Amino acid sequence: MKDFIKRNLSIYISIMILLNPIIDLFTGINRHLLNIDLSIGIIIRIIFLISIVLISVFIYDKKKLIFPYLIMLIFSILFVVDIYIFNRSILFESIQSATKIFFFPVLLLTLFPIREEFKISNMTLFSTLILYLLLIFIPDLFHLGYDTYEIAKKGYLGFFNSANEVSGIISILTPIMFIIFSKTKNYILNILLGILYIVVILSIGTKTPILVLGITLFITFIYLLINLHRKKKYKSILVSYLLLIIFISGSIFIIPRTVFYKNIKIHLDYLKIDELSDFTDNPEYIDHFVFSSRLKFLKNRYNDYKEYPLYVKLLGSGTNKKEIKDVEIDYFDILFEVGIIGFIIVFSILLYVLINLLKEFRIKGYNELMYLLSIIFIFLLSLLTGHIILSPAVSTIVTILLFKMTKRNKKDLLFALVDSKDYIMKLLNDLDKSKYNITILTNKQSTLNSNIILRHKRDANKHNTFKGAICNFINTINYKIINYDNYDYSFSYNSKLNNKLALISSNNNTVYISENEINKDINSFNNIIITKDEIKESLLKKYPEIENKIVFIKSNSKKITYESIKNSI
Repeated sequence: MKDFIKRNLSIYISIMILLNPIIDLFTGINRHLLNIDLSIGIIIRIIFLISIVLISVFIYDKKKLIFPYLIMLIFSILFVVDIYIFNRSILFESIQSATKIFFFPVLLLTLFPIREEFKISNMTLFSTLILYLLLIFIPDLFHLGYDTYEIAKKGYLGFFNSANEVSGIISILTPIMFIIFSKTKNYILNILLGILYIVVILSIGTKTPILVLGITLFITFIYLLINLHRKKKYKSILVSYLLLIIFISGSIFIIPRTVFYKNIKIHLDYLKIDELSDFTDNPEYIDHFVFSSRLKFLKNRYNDYKEYPLYVKLLGSGTNKKEIKDVEIDYFDILFEVGIIGFIIVFSILLYVLINLLKEFRIKGYNELMYLLSIIFIFLLSLLTGHIILSPAVSTIVTILLFKMTKRNKKDLLFALVDSKDYIMKLLNDLDKSKYNITILTNKQSTLNSNIILRHKRDANKHNTFKGAICNFINTINYKIINYDNYDYSFSYNSKLNNKLALISSNNNTVYISENEINKDINSFNNIIITKDEIKESLLKKYPEIENKIVFIKSNSKKITYESIKNSI
Protein backbone atom coordinates (compact mmCIF):
# COMPACT_ATOMS: atom_id res chain seq x y z
CA MET A 1 0.00 0.00 0.00
CA LYS A 2 2.82 2.40 0.89
CA ASP A 3 4.59 1.75 -2.41
CA PHE A 4 1.35 2.28 -4.31
CA ILE A 5 0.76 5.66 -2.64
CA LYS A 6 4.35 6.77 -3.24
CA ARG A 7 4.19 5.75 -6.90
CA ASN A 8 0.96 7.65 -7.45
CA LEU A 9 1.38 10.75 -5.26
CA SER A 10 2.08 12.99 -8.27
CA ILE A 11 -0.99 11.65 -10.07
CA TYR A 12 -3.17 12.16 -6.98
CA ILE A 13 -2.12 15.80 -6.59
CA SER A 14 -2.43 16.39 -10.35
CA ILE A 15 -6.00 15.05 -10.38
CA MET A 16 -6.90 17.33 -7.47
CA ILE A 17 -5.56 20.35 -9.39
CA LEU A 18 -7.45 19.33 -12.54
CA LEU A 19 -10.65 18.97 -10.49
CA ASN A 20 -10.30 22.56 -9.23
CA PRO A 21 -12.43 24.14 -12.01
CA ILE A 22 -15.14 21.46 -11.68
CA ILE A 23 -15.32 21.87 -7.90
CA ASP A 24 -15.49 25.67 -8.24
CA LEU A 25 -18.23 25.30 -10.87
CA PHE A 26 -20.46 23.30 -8.50
CA THR A 27 -19.62 25.69 -5.65
CA GLY A 28 -20.85 28.60 -7.78
CA ILE A 29 -24.06 26.75 -8.69
CA ASN A 30 -24.67 25.90 -5.01
CA ARG A 31 -24.17 29.50 -3.97
CA HIS A 32 -26.34 31.06 -6.69
CA LEU A 33 -29.13 28.52 -7.21
CA LEU A 34 -29.36 26.73 -3.88
CA ASN A 35 -28.14 29.60 -1.69
CA ILE A 36 -25.91 27.22 0.31
CA ASP A 37 -23.25 29.08 2.32
CA LEU A 38 -21.21 25.99 3.21
CA SER A 39 -19.04 25.46 0.15
CA ILE A 40 -18.85 21.91 -1.22
CA GLY A 41 -15.39 22.91 -2.44
CA ILE A 42 -13.99 23.51 1.04
CA ILE A 43 -15.26 20.08 2.19
CA ILE A 44 -13.54 18.28 -0.71
CA ARG A 45 -10.35 20.26 -0.23
CA ILE A 46 -10.25 19.61 3.53
CA ILE A 47 -10.53 15.87 2.81
CA PHE A 48 -7.66 16.26 0.33
CA LEU A 49 -5.60 18.19 2.91
CA ILE A 50 -6.17 15.56 5.61
CA SER A 51 -5.10 12.80 3.19
CA ILE A 52 -1.91 14.71 2.29
CA VAL A 53 -1.12 15.20 6.00
CA LEU A 54 -1.56 11.45 6.65
CA ILE A 55 0.60 10.57 3.64
CA SER A 56 3.42 12.89 4.71
CA VAL A 57 3.41 11.85 8.39
CA PHE A 58 2.82 8.10 8.08
CA ILE A 59 3.86 7.09 4.55
CA TYR A 60 6.97 9.29 4.37
CA ASP A 61 7.53 9.20 8.13
CA LYS A 62 7.72 13.00 8.58
CA LYS A 63 6.93 12.84 12.31
CA LYS A 64 8.57 16.24 12.92
CA LEU A 65 5.46 17.81 11.40
CA ILE A 66 3.41 16.75 14.42
CA PHE A 67 4.85 19.58 16.55
CA PRO A 68 3.72 22.48 14.28
CA TYR A 69 0.39 20.68 13.80
CA LEU A 70 -0.06 20.67 17.60
CA ILE A 71 0.71 24.39 17.75
CA MET A 72 -1.97 25.08 15.13
CA LEU A 73 -4.42 22.76 16.91
CA ILE A 74 -3.91 24.57 20.22
CA PHE A 75 -4.36 27.91 18.48
CA SER A 76 -7.55 26.63 16.80
CA ILE A 77 -9.04 25.68 20.18
CA LEU A 78 -8.14 29.08 21.63
CA PHE A 79 -9.55 30.77 18.52
CA VAL A 80 -12.91 28.98 18.91
CA VAL A 81 -13.08 29.95 22.60
CA ASP A 82 -12.14 33.53 21.68
CA ILE A 83 -14.91 33.88 19.06
CA TYR A 84 -17.45 32.20 21.36
CA ILE A 85 -16.72 34.76 24.08
CA PHE A 86 -16.37 37.72 21.69
CA ASN A 87 -19.42 37.10 19.46
CA ARG A 88 -20.86 33.58 19.48
CA SER A 89 -23.33 34.46 16.67
CA ILE A 90 -20.49 34.48 14.12
CA LEU A 91 -18.79 31.30 15.42
CA PHE A 92 -19.59 28.98 12.46
CA GLU A 93 -18.75 31.59 9.81
CA SER A 94 -15.49 32.45 11.59
CA ILE A 95 -14.43 28.81 11.87
CA GLN A 96 -15.09 28.33 8.14
CA SER A 97 -13.05 31.46 7.34
CA ALA A 98 -10.16 30.42 9.65
CA THR A 99 -10.14 26.98 8.00
CA LYS A 100 -9.62 28.66 4.63
CA ILE A 101 -6.83 30.84 6.07
CA PHE A 102 -4.92 27.86 7.51
CA PHE A 103 -5.46 25.61 4.49
CA PHE A 104 -2.53 27.19 2.64
CA PRO A 105 0.13 27.09 5.39
CA VAL A 106 -0.81 23.52 6.39
CA LEU A 107 -0.61 22.30 2.76
CA LEU A 108 2.66 24.19 2.24
CA LEU A 109 4.22 22.83 5.44
CA THR A 110 3.03 19.28 4.72
CA LEU A 111 4.32 19.07 1.15
CA PHE A 112 7.60 20.92 1.77
CA PRO A 113 9.58 17.99 3.30
CA ILE A 114 8.39 15.62 0.54
CA ARG A 115 8.68 18.08 -2.35
CA GLU A 116 11.16 15.86 -4.22
CA GLU A 117 8.76 12.92 -4.03
CA PHE A 118 6.26 14.43 -6.46
CA LYS A 119 6.43 16.46 -9.64
CA ILE A 120 3.50 18.27 -11.24
CA SER A 121 3.67 18.89 -14.97
CA ASN A 122 3.24 22.35 -16.44
CA MET A 123 0.70 20.73 -18.76
CA THR A 124 -1.44 19.83 -15.73
CA LEU A 125 -1.45 23.48 -14.68
CA PHE A 126 -2.05 24.64 -18.26
CA SER A 127 -4.95 22.18 -18.70
CA THR A 128 -6.46 23.54 -15.48
CA LEU A 129 -6.23 27.06 -16.90
CA ILE A 130 -7.90 25.95 -20.14
CA LEU A 131 -10.73 24.30 -18.18
CA TYR A 132 -11.40 27.56 -16.34
CA LEU A 133 -11.40 29.46 -19.64
CA LEU A 134 -13.77 27.00 -21.32
CA LEU A 135 -16.13 26.96 -18.33
CA ILE A 136 -16.44 30.73 -18.69
CA PHE A 137 -16.47 30.93 -22.50
CA ILE A 138 -19.06 28.18 -23.21
CA PRO A 139 -21.80 29.45 -20.83
CA ASP A 140 -21.27 33.02 -22.04
CA LEU A 141 -21.52 31.83 -25.63
CA PHE A 142 -25.05 30.61 -24.88
CA HIS A 143 -25.87 33.58 -22.61
CA LEU A 144 -25.90 31.43 -19.49
CA GLY A 145 -24.17 31.87 -16.14
CA TYR A 146 -23.73 34.89 -13.93
CA ASP A 147 -22.45 38.44 -14.21
CA THR A 148 -19.09 39.38 -12.71
CA TYR A 149 -20.57 42.47 -11.05
CA GLU A 150 -23.96 42.91 -9.43
CA ILE A 151 -24.39 46.57 -10.42
CA ALA A 152 -23.09 49.09 -12.97
CA LYS A 153 -20.02 47.31 -14.37
CA LYS A 154 -20.27 44.54 -16.94
CA GLY A 155 -18.58 41.17 -17.16
CA TYR A 156 -19.35 37.47 -17.47
CA LEU A 157 -18.11 34.69 -15.19
CA GLY A 158 -19.88 31.54 -16.35
CA PHE A 159 -21.21 29.65 -13.34
CA PHE A 160 -18.30 30.54 -11.05
CA ASN A 161 -18.93 32.38 -7.81
CA SER A 162 -15.88 34.60 -7.24
CA ALA A 163 -14.45 36.86 -9.94
CA ASN A 164 -11.40 37.65 -7.81
CA GLU A 165 -10.53 33.97 -7.28
CA VAL A 166 -10.97 33.00 -10.94
CA SER A 167 -9.07 36.10 -12.10
CA GLY A 168 -6.31 35.24 -9.62
CA ILE A 169 -5.98 31.68 -10.93
CA ILE A 170 -5.92 32.84 -14.56
CA SER A 171 -3.32 35.48 -13.68
CA ILE A 172 -0.84 33.30 -11.79
CA LEU A 173 -1.08 30.58 -14.45
CA THR A 174 -0.48 33.01 -17.35
CA PRO A 175 3.35 32.56 -17.26
CA ILE A 176 2.82 28.77 -17.35
CA MET A 177 0.76 29.24 -20.52
CA PHE A 178 3.70 31.10 -22.06
CA ILE A 179 6.02 28.20 -21.15
CA ILE A 180 3.71 25.70 -22.88
CA PHE A 181 3.37 27.90 -25.97
CA SER A 182 7.16 28.24 -26.18
CA LYS A 183 7.63 24.45 -26.05
CA THR A 184 4.85 23.06 -28.25
CA LYS A 185 5.08 23.24 -32.03
CA ASN A 186 1.37 22.95 -32.78
CA TYR A 187 1.05 26.59 -33.79
CA ILE A 188 -2.58 26.39 -34.91
CA LEU A 189 -3.68 24.98 -31.53
CA ASN A 190 -1.56 27.58 -29.72
CA ILE A 191 -3.24 30.39 -31.68
CA LEU A 192 -6.74 29.03 -30.96
CA LEU A 193 -6.03 28.65 -27.23
CA GLY A 194 -4.41 32.09 -27.18
CA ILE A 195 -7.56 33.60 -28.73
CA LEU A 196 -9.71 31.75 -26.16
CA TYR A 197 -7.54 33.19 -23.36
CA ILE A 198 -7.77 36.77 -24.68
CA VAL A 199 -11.54 36.57 -25.32
CA VAL A 200 -12.19 35.32 -21.78
CA ILE A 201 -9.98 37.79 -19.91
CA LEU A 202 -11.54 40.65 -21.87
CA SER A 203 -15.08 39.40 -21.19
CA ILE A 204 -14.61 38.84 -17.44
CA GLY A 205 -14.27 42.59 -17.02
CA THR A 206 -11.63 42.63 -14.24
CA LYS A 207 -8.37 44.53 -14.65
CA THR A 208 -5.97 41.98 -13.17
CA PRO A 209 -5.60 39.38 -15.99
CA ILE A 210 -5.13 42.15 -18.60
CA LEU A 211 -2.33 43.76 -16.59
CA VAL A 212 -0.71 40.38 -15.91
CA LEU A 213 -0.80 39.52 -19.63
CA GLY A 214 0.83 42.87 -20.46
CA ILE A 215 3.62 42.36 -17.91
CA THR A 216 4.25 38.76 -19.04
CA LEU A 217 4.41 39.81 -22.69
CA PHE A 218 6.83 42.63 -21.83
CA ILE A 219 9.16 40.35 -19.82
CA THR A 220 9.04 37.72 -22.59
CA PHE A 221 9.81 40.35 -25.24
CA ILE A 222 12.84 41.64 -23.28
CA TYR A 223 14.10 38.07 -22.70
CA LEU A 224 13.71 37.31 -26.42
CA LEU A 225 15.56 40.47 -27.46
CA ILE A 226 18.47 39.76 -25.11
CA ASN A 227 18.84 36.21 -26.45
CA LEU A 228 18.58 37.31 -30.08
CA HIS A 229 21.16 40.04 -29.47
CA ARG A 230 23.57 37.53 -27.91
CA LYS A 231 23.17 35.28 -30.95
CA LYS A 232 23.48 38.32 -33.27
CA LYS A 233 20.21 37.52 -35.03
CA TYR A 234 19.45 41.09 -36.04
CA LYS A 235 16.83 40.18 -38.64
CA SER A 236 14.87 38.31 -35.97
CA ILE A 237 15.11 41.38 -33.73
CA LEU A 238 13.55 43.53 -36.47
CA VAL A 239 10.79 40.95 -36.96
CA SER A 240 10.15 40.98 -33.19
CA TYR A 241 9.75 44.76 -33.20
CA LEU A 242 7.42 44.52 -36.19
CA LEU A 243 5.25 41.95 -34.38
CA LEU A 244 5.20 44.19 -31.31
CA ILE A 245 3.98 47.14 -33.38
CA ILE A 246 1.26 44.95 -34.95
CA PHE A 247 0.20 43.71 -31.50
CA ILE A 248 0.00 47.22 -30.03
CA SER A 249 -1.90 48.50 -33.08
CA GLY A 250 -4.34 45.60 -32.84
CA SER A 251 -4.80 46.18 -29.09
CA ILE A 252 -5.58 49.88 -29.68
CA PHE A 253 -8.27 48.83 -32.16
CA ILE A 254 -9.77 45.91 -30.17
CA ILE A 255 -9.65 47.00 -26.50
CA PRO A 256 -12.11 49.97 -26.82
CA ARG A 257 -14.72 47.43 -28.00
CA THR A 258 -14.30 45.15 -24.96
CA VAL A 259 -16.12 44.84 -21.63
CA PHE A 260 -12.80 45.64 -19.92
CA TYR A 261 -12.64 49.07 -21.56
CA LYS A 262 -16.35 49.77 -20.95
CA ASN A 263 -15.88 49.03 -17.24
CA ILE A 264 -13.03 51.53 -17.02
CA LYS A 265 -15.20 54.15 -18.70
CA ILE A 266 -18.12 53.37 -16.36
CA HIS A 267 -15.81 53.71 -13.37
CA LEU A 268 -14.35 57.03 -14.53
CA ASP A 269 -17.82 58.40 -15.30
CA TYR A 270 -19.02 57.35 -11.84
CA LEU A 271 -16.12 59.25 -10.23
CA LYS A 272 -16.70 62.18 -12.63
CA ILE A 273 -13.07 62.16 -13.72
CA ASP A 274 -12.31 64.05 -16.90
CA GLU A 275 -8.57 64.71 -16.55
CA LEU A 276 -5.55 63.03 -14.98
CA SER A 277 -5.21 65.97 -12.56
CA ASP A 278 -8.50 64.91 -10.93
CA PHE A 279 -6.61 61.94 -9.43
CA THR A 280 -3.84 64.08 -7.97
CA ASP A 281 -6.32 66.57 -6.54
CA ASN A 282 -8.31 63.82 -4.78
CA PRO A 283 -6.29 60.80 -3.53
CA GLU A 284 -9.54 59.00 -2.65
CA TYR A 285 -10.14 58.62 -6.37
CA ILE A 286 -6.90 56.63 -6.66
CA ASP A 287 -8.09 54.29 -3.89
CA HIS A 288 -11.50 53.91 -5.53
CA PHE A 289 -10.24 53.40 -9.10
CA VAL A 290 -6.97 51.48 -8.57
CA PHE A 291 -7.61 49.62 -5.30
CA SER A 292 -11.44 49.35 -5.47
CA SER A 293 -11.70 51.17 -2.10
CA ARG A 294 -9.57 48.58 -0.31
CA LEU A 295 -7.61 51.30 1.52
CA LYS A 296 -10.92 52.72 2.79
CA PHE A 297 -12.01 49.25 3.97
CA LEU A 298 -8.61 48.80 5.65
CA LYS A 299 -9.00 52.06 7.55
CA ASN A 300 -12.53 51.12 8.71
CA ARG A 301 -11.46 47.63 9.78
CA TYR A 302 -8.43 48.96 11.64
CA ASN A 303 -10.56 51.50 13.53
CA ASP A 304 -12.77 48.64 14.73
CA TYR A 305 -9.70 46.49 15.52
CA LYS A 306 -8.24 49.20 17.78
CA GLU A 307 -11.29 49.01 20.03
CA TYR A 308 -11.13 45.23 20.51
CA PRO A 309 -9.91 43.76 23.84
CA LEU A 310 -6.35 42.36 23.96
CA TYR A 311 -7.39 38.69 23.69
CA VAL A 312 -9.28 39.47 20.44
CA LYS A 313 -6.27 41.33 19.01
CA LEU A 314 -4.08 38.31 19.79
CA LEU A 315 -6.46 35.54 18.69
CA GLY A 316 -8.56 37.33 16.07
CA SER A 317 -12.04 38.75 15.67
CA GLY A 318 -13.24 36.18 13.16
CA THR A 319 -15.44 37.37 10.33
CA ASN A 320 -18.93 38.70 9.96
CA LYS A 321 -19.42 39.44 6.28
CA LYS A 322 -22.98 40.68 6.83
CA GLU A 323 -21.79 43.58 8.99
CA ILE A 324 -18.07 44.01 8.27
CA LYS A 325 -16.54 44.33 4.78
CA ASP A 326 -13.36 42.33 4.22
CA VAL A 327 -10.34 44.43 3.30
CA GLU A 328 -9.59 42.03 0.39
CA ILE A 329 -5.89 42.44 1.02
CA ASP A 330 -4.84 38.98 2.15
CA TYR A 331 -2.18 40.08 4.63
CA PHE A 332 -4.54 42.36 6.56
CA ASP A 333 -7.53 40.02 6.40
CA ILE A 334 -5.38 37.31 8.01
CA LEU A 335 -4.26 39.73 10.75
CA PHE A 336 -7.80 40.85 11.60
CA GLU A 337 -9.52 37.47 11.34
CA VAL A 338 -7.04 35.26 13.24
CA GLY A 339 -5.17 37.93 15.20
CA ILE A 340 -1.49 38.58 15.82
CA ILE A 341 -0.74 34.99 16.92
CA GLY A 342 -2.50 33.49 13.90
CA PHE A 343 -0.75 35.95 11.59
CA ILE A 344 2.65 34.95 13.03
CA ILE A 345 1.88 31.22 12.60
CA VAL A 346 0.76 31.62 8.97
CA PHE A 347 3.66 33.80 7.86
CA SER A 348 6.32 31.93 9.86
CA ILE A 349 5.48 28.84 7.81
CA LEU A 350 5.29 30.79 4.54
CA LEU A 351 8.61 32.61 5.11
CA TYR A 352 10.38 29.43 6.26
CA VAL A 353 9.35 27.55 3.10
CA LEU A 354 9.92 30.52 0.78
CA ILE A 355 13.43 31.28 2.09
CA ASN A 356 14.49 27.64 1.71
CA LEU A 357 13.06 27.42 -1.80
CA LEU A 358 14.76 30.67 -2.86
CA LYS A 359 18.09 29.25 -1.66
CA GLU A 360 17.62 26.35 -4.09
CA PHE A 361 16.28 28.37 -7.00
CA ARG A 362 18.38 29.45 -9.99
CA ILE A 363 17.23 31.10 -13.21
CA LYS A 364 18.68 28.89 -15.94
CA GLY A 365 16.36 29.84 -18.75
CA TYR A 366 12.90 30.96 -19.81
CA ASN A 367 11.04 28.38 -17.69
CA GLU A 368 12.62 29.54 -14.46
CA LEU A 369 12.04 33.19 -15.39
CA MET A 370 8.32 32.45 -15.83
CA TYR A 371 8.16 30.53 -12.52
CA LEU A 372 9.66 33.55 -10.76
CA LEU A 373 7.17 35.83 -12.49
CA SER A 374 4.26 33.64 -11.33
CA ILE A 375 5.52 33.85 -7.75
CA ILE A 376 5.88 37.64 -7.97
CA PHE A 377 2.27 37.79 -9.20
CA ILE A 378 1.18 35.63 -6.25
CA PHE A 379 2.49 38.02 -3.62
CA LEU A 380 1.63 41.15 -5.58
CA LEU A 381 -1.99 40.11 -6.16
CA SER A 382 -2.32 39.05 -2.50
CA LEU A 383 -1.59 42.69 -1.72
CA LEU A 384 -3.62 44.37 -4.46
CA THR A 385 -6.67 42.17 -5.07
CA GLY A 386 -6.70 39.52 -2.35
CA HIS A 387 -8.29 36.05 -2.59
CA ILE A 388 -4.94 34.40 -3.41
CA ILE A 389 -3.51 32.76 -0.29
CA LEU A 390 -6.88 32.95 1.51
CA SER A 391 -8.74 30.85 -1.05
CA PRO A 392 -8.07 27.07 -1.00
CA ALA A 393 -8.90 26.90 -4.73
CA VAL A 394 -6.15 29.40 -5.53
CA SER A 395 -3.69 28.48 -2.78
CA THR A 396 -3.56 24.83 -3.92
CA ILE A 397 -2.19 26.07 -7.26
CA VAL A 398 -0.01 28.64 -5.45
CA THR A 399 1.61 25.81 -3.45
CA ILE A 400 2.48 23.86 -6.60
CA LEU A 401 3.90 26.98 -8.28
CA LEU A 402 6.11 27.65 -5.25
CA PHE A 403 7.47 24.10 -5.44
CA LYS A 404 8.47 24.72 -9.04
CA MET A 405 11.53 26.38 -7.41
CA THR A 406 12.59 23.04 -5.88
CA LYS A 407 16.11 21.89 -6.66
CA ARG A 408 15.87 18.15 -7.36
CA ASN A 409 18.85 16.11 -6.19
CA LYS A 410 17.98 13.18 -8.44
CA LYS A 411 17.34 13.07 -12.16
CA ASP A 412 13.96 11.69 -13.22
CA LEU A 413 14.35 9.07 -15.96
CA LEU A 414 11.60 7.42 -17.97
CA PHE A 415 11.90 4.28 -20.08
CA ALA A 416 9.00 3.51 -22.44
CA LEU A 417 9.32 -0.24 -22.94
CA VAL A 418 5.73 -1.23 -23.73
CA ASP A 419 5.83 -4.79 -25.17
CA SER A 420 9.64 -4.78 -25.01
CA LYS A 421 12.05 -7.50 -23.92
CA ASP A 422 12.79 -8.05 -20.24
CA TYR A 423 16.56 -7.74 -20.57
CA ILE A 424 16.45 -3.92 -20.88
CA MET A 425 14.38 -3.69 -17.72
CA LYS A 426 16.94 -5.81 -15.91
CA LEU A 427 19.78 -3.55 -17.10
CA LEU A 428 18.11 -0.64 -15.31
CA ASN A 429 18.61 -2.36 -11.97
CA ASP A 430 22.31 -1.45 -12.24
CA LEU A 431 21.71 2.30 -12.56
CA ASP A 432 22.66 4.30 -9.47
CA LYS A 433 19.41 4.84 -7.53
CA SER A 434 21.04 7.57 -5.43
CA LYS A 435 21.32 9.66 -8.63
CA TYR A 436 18.19 8.66 -10.53
CA ASN A 437 14.46 8.20 -10.04
CA ILE A 438 13.56 5.57 -12.62
CA THR A 439 10.12 5.01 -14.10
CA ILE A 440 9.38 2.19 -16.55
CA LEU A 441 6.30 2.07 -18.76
CA THR A 442 5.52 -1.55 -19.62
CA ASN A 443 2.70 -4.07 -19.80
CA LYS A 444 4.86 -6.76 -18.19
CA GLN A 445 4.94 -7.83 -14.56
CA SER A 446 8.49 -7.74 -13.21
CA THR A 447 10.42 -8.05 -9.96
CA LEU A 448 12.75 -5.07 -10.17
CA ASN A 449 14.57 -2.97 -7.63
CA SER A 450 12.02 -1.47 -5.22
CA ASN A 451 13.30 2.02 -6.11
CA ILE A 452 12.16 1.59 -9.70
CA ILE A 453 8.61 2.77 -10.42
CA LEU A 454 6.75 0.38 -12.69
CA ARG A 455 3.77 1.83 -14.55
CA HIS A 456 1.66 -0.50 -16.62
CA LYS A 457 0.90 0.68 -20.14
CA ARG A 458 -0.72 -1.41 -22.85
CA ASP A 459 -0.56 -0.76 -26.58
CA ALA A 460 -4.26 -0.91 -27.49
CA ASN A 461 -3.46 -0.71 -31.19
CA LYS A 462 -1.15 -3.71 -31.67
CA HIS A 463 -3.39 -5.03 -34.45
CA ASN A 464 -3.98 -1.64 -36.11
CA THR A 465 -7.72 -1.44 -35.44
CA PHE A 466 -9.78 1.75 -35.40
CA LYS A 467 -10.90 1.10 -31.82
CA GLY A 468 -7.29 0.52 -30.74
CA ALA A 469 -6.17 3.77 -32.39
CA ILE A 470 -8.91 5.73 -30.56
CA CYS A 471 -7.97 4.12 -27.21
CA ASN A 472 -4.29 4.90 -27.74
CA PHE A 473 -5.13 8.50 -28.68
CA ILE A 474 -7.21 9.03 -25.50
CA ASN A 475 -4.57 7.35 -23.33
CA THR A 476 -1.85 9.48 -24.90
CA ILE A 477 -3.79 12.71 -24.22
CA ASN A 478 -4.31 11.65 -20.58
CA TYR A 479 -0.62 10.79 -20.29
CA LYS A 480 0.39 14.14 -21.79
CA ILE A 481 -1.72 16.15 -19.33
CA ILE A 482 -0.05 14.48 -16.34
CA ASN A 483 3.48 13.83 -17.62
CA TYR A 484 4.35 16.42 -20.27
CA ASP A 485 8.03 17.42 -19.99
CA ASN A 486 8.07 16.00 -16.44
CA TYR A 487 11.30 14.00 -16.79
CA ASP A 488 14.94 14.95 -17.21
CA TYR A 489 15.46 12.11 -19.68
CA SER A 490 13.26 9.66 -21.59
CA PHE A 491 14.08 6.50 -23.53
CA SER A 492 11.97 4.68 -26.13
CA TYR A 493 12.23 1.06 -27.25
CA ASN A 494 11.16 1.88 -30.80
CA SER A 495 7.42 1.64 -31.50
CA LYS A 496 4.79 4.24 -32.38
CA LEU A 497 3.35 4.30 -28.85
CA ASN A 498 6.72 4.21 -27.05
CA ASN A 499 8.05 7.04 -29.20
CA LYS A 500 5.04 9.26 -28.48
CA LEU A 501 5.28 8.65 -24.72
CA ALA A 502 9.04 9.30 -24.63
CA LEU A 503 8.79 12.50 -26.69
CA ILE A 504 5.96 13.77 -24.45
CA SER A 505 7.91 13.02 -21.27
CA SER A 506 11.14 14.90 -21.90
CA ASN A 507 13.03 17.21 -24.26
CA ASN A 508 16.16 15.12 -23.63
CA ASN A 509 15.30 11.81 -25.25
CA THR A 510 16.71 8.70 -26.89
CA VAL A 511 15.21 6.04 -29.16
CA TYR A 512 16.69 2.55 -29.54
CA ILE A 513 16.15 0.82 -32.90
CA SER A 514 16.84 -2.91 -32.93
CA GLU A 515 14.91 -3.75 -36.09
CA ASN A 516 14.62 -2.11 -39.48
CA GLU A 517 11.39 -0.26 -38.61
CA ILE A 518 11.64 3.50 -39.04
CA ASN A 519 8.71 5.37 -37.49
CA LYS A 520 8.07 8.98 -38.47
CA ASP A 521 8.80 10.22 -34.91
CA ILE A 522 12.39 8.96 -34.92
CA ASN A 523 13.90 12.14 -36.38
CA SER A 524 12.43 14.12 -33.42
CA PHE A 525 14.72 12.39 -30.90
CA ASN A 526 17.97 13.86 -29.60
CA ASN A 527 19.81 10.52 -29.73
CA ILE A 528 19.18 7.48 -31.92
CA ILE A 529 20.85 4.25 -30.82
CA ILE A 530 21.24 1.50 -33.45
CA THR A 531 23.04 -1.84 -33.54
CA LYS A 532 22.96 -2.74 -37.24
CA ASP A 533 24.67 -1.14 -40.27
CA GLU A 534 21.65 -1.70 -42.52
CA ILE A 535 19.41 0.26 -40.11
CA LYS A 536 21.86 3.17 -40.22
CA GLU A 537 21.85 3.17 -44.03
CA SER A 538 18.04 3.10 -44.24
CA LEU A 539 17.75 5.83 -41.63
CA LEU A 540 20.18 8.20 -43.35
CA LYS A 541 18.46 7.72 -46.72
CA LYS A 542 15.21 8.91 -45.21
CA TYR A 543 16.57 11.53 -42.77
CA PRO A 544 20.13 12.57 -43.84
CA GLU A 545 20.05 15.56 -41.47
CA ILE A 546 20.13 13.36 -38.33
CA GLU A 547 23.55 11.79 -38.88
CA ASN A 548 25.03 13.60 -35.86
CA LYS A 549 22.28 12.15 -33.62
CA ILE A 550 23.11 8.51 -34.36
CA VAL A 551 24.94 6.42 -31.75
CA PHE A 552 26.18 3.13 -33.20
CA ILE A 553 26.74 0.24 -30.78
CA LYS A 554 29.02 -2.62 -31.64
CA SER A 555 27.46 -5.56 -29.86
CA ASN A 556 27.78 -9.25 -30.73
CA SER A 557 24.27 -9.89 -29.43
CA LYS A 558 22.89 -6.86 -31.28
CA LYS A 559 21.41 -5.71 -27.97
CA ILE A 560 21.60 -2.38 -26.24
CA THR A 561 24.15 -2.33 -23.43
CA TYR A 562 24.22 -0.88 -19.93
CA GLU A 563 26.96 1.57 -20.97
CA SER A 564 24.94 2.87 -23.92
CA ILE A 565 21.98 3.63 -21.62
CA LYS A 566 24.22 5.30 -19.06
CA ASN A 567 26.04 7.41 -21.67
CA SER A 568 22.85 8.64 -23.30
CA ILE A 569 21.36 9.99 -20.06
